[in-house]
Amino acid sequence: MRCLKMDLFKMRKFKSTYIILLIAFILSFLVTFATMKVNKLIYDMNRQVETENHTSEDETAQEEYEESDINLEMNYQGAEQEYNEGKLIDYLDASLVGSAYVILITVYVILFCGADYKMGYNKNVYGQISHRAYLILSKLSICFIYTLIMHLVYCIGTTVAYYIVADSPQTGAMSDIVMHSIMLYVINIALASLFAAIAVLLKGSGIAMAIGVIISMGIHLTGFYIINMLVEKYLKIKNFDLSEVSLLSARSWLITGFTHKNITHVLILAVIYFVVATAIAISVETKRDIN
Repeated sequence: MRCLKMDLFKMRKFKSTYIILLIAFILSFLVTFATMKVNKLIYDMNRQVETENHTSEDETAQEEYEESDINLEMNYQGAEQEYNEGKLIDYLDASLVGSAYVILITVYVILFCGADYKMGYNKNVYGQISHRAYLILSKLSICFIYTLIMHLVYCIGTTVAYYIVADSPQTGAMSDIVMHSIMLYVINIALASLFAAIAVLLKGSGIAMAIGVIISMGIHLTGFYIINMLVEKYLKIKNFDLSEVSLLSARSWLITGFTHKNITHVLILAVIYFVVATAIAISVETKRDIN
């Protein structure tokens, strides 16, 4: 509890805590706002093209002109009915699975966990605690709390933008929104534990940040794809897919379908990531020289 209290105090005093949350709100708001505006603009442009095509038809005969005018009105009304702004839950899913969201988590976790090594905080408290594992568990708790706060900030930014732009807002089933949010949060705290382990292993260095950003952007999936092809070609193993162990891929599976199979797969994968990352971080921190 002592370590957790100290880390909570540091989180409140850490300037990056508020800067990254502000960036998260602005990004979630602007991306949702711009996406909806662009979709509406594209729809209006297509409708205008259709209108011009109708008005350019043969108008020599009065009967044909009236018929064209009637059809134009009917097509316009049909276009209005066909336009779909989408539901709030669709934009929440899109925001929470975006690379920017994971990158912000990565940056904060590595900055927060790595700051202690740069300031010498860990060396000062090594002799004041019974086991160094408490330091890791405390940092992970802060990462989970911050991930939850950022999760809520992203939802708020997306929701505000949606209701500002939407002419006929549709929220979607509240049970689906809750389920999607919980599962995506589970994946994100598993990712946070991975980034925390990287920060501990490399003492929050620039290399740790680079590795975290590469993972959060999904660049490593390209390497997985190459390995898949090599394994299938030379080892003759069919349907070999390393992406099945990637949390970033798991987030995409959930969006395509919240089936019992996908949910179970994601939960198992998240638990494995958390346990392995925590074990590595504790092992490295326990064996680390105090000097």
